[in-house]
Amino acid sequence: MSFRSFRLSLRFILPLAIVLVIFAYAAVPLMDNLTLRWFVRDLDIRSQLLASALQDPLTEYVPQNSKKKIMQLFDRAIQDERLYALGFCDNDGNLLYKTATYPESLGCWHAKMAVVEPKSLVHLPQGPVHVAYSVLE
Repeated sequence: MSFRSFRLSLRFILPLAIVLVIFAYAAVPLMDNLTLRWFVRDLDIRSQLLASALQDPLTEYVPQNSKKKIMQLFDRAIQDERLYALGFCDNDGNLLYKTATYPESLGCWHAKMAVVEPKSLVHLPQGPVHVAYSVLE
């Protein structure tokens, strides 16, 4: 009697388990993609907020060529756990100021973006990073 009830249970449990595995197999990549898009959007918002906050001090410090003040400003800004590095480029695409963590292989991103389609996720030798830029007005 118990073997018969076990077989009857397997009739329902096995198809249910197969359906759940197929559903999970389809849902995990979708959730991964949605999470990545949310995270990138969050980083874009944070980077624009940071650029707005740094704009006023930079419009004062850059014409004065005050490297010490700019570096202090940048070093305080990258204390955020989600921010890896900061750099400041001139209009000609020259990297003028950068934090110690700024990847050399990145160079001036906004100069490259004018030529190619902008991508926010860049694969560097150190690993993938999200890159955002803002123009100083």
